[in-house]
Amino acid sequence: MFGEFVELNNRVKIKELTSIRTPIKIEVDTIIEKSVIWDNVNIGAKCKIIESIICDNFEIGNNVVLYNIIVTPNCKISDYKELRDKTIELGEQI
Repeated sequence: MFGEFVELNNRVKIKELTSIRTPIKIEVDTIIEKSVIWDNVNIGAKCKIIESIICDNFEIGNNVVLYNIIVTPNCKISDYKELRDKTIELGEQI
């Protein structure tokens, strides 16, 4: 399910059981599966987000893997990170 103003670039794959609100921008070759993405989120290229909840005002770099992650509002994850089974606290920068 998508809200308005969802911008998907080339080769983005949104798989089953995923809900995306708006506005959001998802860069090339990103895969999202069994996840919820809230408002004002930017997702870089070549990312994988699986079984995760991404709250408002979140920015994710390129080549990031998130598996079973809860991201609270106003967070940022830099390029080339892999995170599993974790909660990222309010405003945290990784």
